[in-house]
Amino acid sequence: MKPVPAQLRFTLRADDLLENLDITGDARISDIKRGVALLLEEPSGNFIIDEPFLTAMYQIIATRGEDNPSETLTVLRDTPFPLEGFILHEPLAAAKLLASDISATVELLRQSDPVVSPPARNVYRMVQEDAELAARLVGALNDIGEIDSVVESIAYLAYDKARWERVPSLPISLEQNGKYLPLWLSY
Repeated sequence: MKPVPAQLRFTLRADDLLENLDITGDARISDIKRGVALLLEEPSGNFIIDEPFLTAMYQIIATRGEDNPSETLTVLRDTPFPLEGFILHEPLAAAKLLASDISATVELLRQSDPVVSPPARNVYRMVQEDAELAARLVGALNDIGEIDSVVESIAYLAYDKARWERVPSLPISLEQNGKYLPLWLSY
């Protein structure tokens, strides 16, 4: 994988590469973690090439999360797992998985890259799928003093209406934003 990450992605289908990396539904969790870390730490160098492999990985993690959420959350915690991509590609599965343990999810948010995938943006992505979960996460962040993330989580909504009017194909739900705001205020 290290010498030729792009070549492997040209040669193998997503399912084949993930199977070789032990990213499967029936692999041991330690093997999945190792495989996910390797897949993510050795990208092809082109996000378009990597996308089908990430999408297949998200599907496996989503399925795995249904069967054993606490174990699956450790994959997200112990690897450079792209939480935002998971939320975007598997929103329902991500919401169920993240709701299974709020304190673990808050730690995931706190550990997320502040530039590439800040906690507030991950909360914002979750608003679009599960406004109540997003509000619970903000409440938990507030409880531990992560005030910047709390404030930023609301700032992400500020221009949604204008952005949606300009580009209606964006994954923005003003209805979900409307559900989130009163819940956000109650936490």
